Amino acid sequence: MFILAPSLLALSLSAQAELLIGLGHIEKMTGPSIEWAGEHNSFYVMPAYKLNGGGINTDELRWVAGARHRLERGLTSESGFYTGFIIGDFGKHRYERLGAGLQLGHQWVKQYTRIAVDGGMVALERDPVLNFRTEPLFVLGITISLRK
Repeated sequence: MFILAPSLLALSLSAQAELLIGLGHIEKMTGPSIEWAGEHNSFYVMPAYKLNGGGINTDELRWVAGARHRLERGLTSESGFYTGFIIGDFGKHRYERLGAGLQLGHQWVKQYTRIAVDGGMVALERDPVLNFRTEPLFVLGITISLRK
């Protein structure tokens, strides 16, 4: 997270960067999404709460961050496919469990909105104290953002 912060700040100060604010849902976590979109790449951060059978669990704040790169030499301001990197806290039941992986998705861009849908594979960290092994996790996500 701290590694991405300087990059996000530098990108947000860029004259060509666009700030997108919206709502995201990734791997049973929902929260506000903040994204800095440059010409071909974008960086996002999403603080989120876990959803359970009874609604949103406000006791466990989680986070997801990542970077996306438009494929086909496309622009982030156009509809099309992208690939990216995702990192976050994918823990369950009050356990922090960091994970990192790759994602592939598609975005639909309109004048005032952008909808992004993606899927990916994340490797969850190993924790010998809690008897957790390194294991894969398939993640699905959707983000709906407002554009200026």
